[in-house]
Amino acid sequence: MASVTGEPATPWAIAADLSAGSLARQAAITLLTAAVVGSLALAHRCRHEGYLFGTKASGWRTVAVVAAAAATWTFLGVIVPLIAPHVPSTVVGGAGAALLDVKRLPTHKKPDDADNAETAQAAGGGTASQFRQFLTLWISWLLEALDRQLVNDCQDWVERHRREDWSGQQLAEAARNLNRRLAGHIRNDNERRNAIKSAYDTVLEQTGIEMRANSWEHDLKRDALVAALDAYEQMLELAYRWRHRESASAPEADRQPVTP
Repeated sequence: MASVTGEPATPWAIAADLSAGSLARQAAITLLTAAVVGSLALAHRCRHEGYLFGTKASGWRTVAVVAAAAATWTFLGVIVPLIAPHVPSTVVGGAGAALLDVKRLPTHKKPDDADNAETAQAAGGGTASQFRQFLTLWISWLLEALDRQLVNDCQDWVERHRREDWSGQQLAEAARNLNRRLAGHIRNDNERRNAIKSAYDTVLEQTGIEMRANSWEHDLKRDALVAALDAYEQMLELAYRWRHRESASAPEADRQPVTP
């Protein structure tokens, strides 16, 4: 943008030319763009981590991340065009919000020994870390909180769908039911199918050991049952993270086999 004299306009001149209504409209459009792009980017980032709105806690953290990113990049989207008029504010807002798809943003971690420069550098502390934090606009703090909540949600869900009082035969049947229900979702995904198969095979192997062990081999039976339960928990965790939790929420009679 240039002034009537033909000289390049300054940011202050550009701001003066913008009416309050025009600026508000530009900010609103940028905010909407950043919010939509940020929501899509965050959903893609966490697509293998579970449910963003699986619980109230994760839902609020999801909203906080999107709102903080949208507000921050909307502010920059309004400021940047004042310096570079050829850059649309919506492009700045949308491109910035898309950074939420980055799997891990740099974070500031305090080392145990603050006096050890090498430890501080390895932990990402000091000026370099603060500069990286500035570049990511501190959104990484909220993303880390969301990541922790998603992990907690998954663990809580797994705990509600496991039973330590199952026998080896019951555990093997439960794993067989879960594997059968998951098969329809991961039929064309070799990576997921192999991960489930590995855990499922472990359940069958360990429950087989438990059922074949003699009654006086208490330690062997206990260790095999613990290993089988751990593998079944892994199957449940994968089902939740891949957003197939309905596969483990089968009718009670199917989910909890009855001892013959």
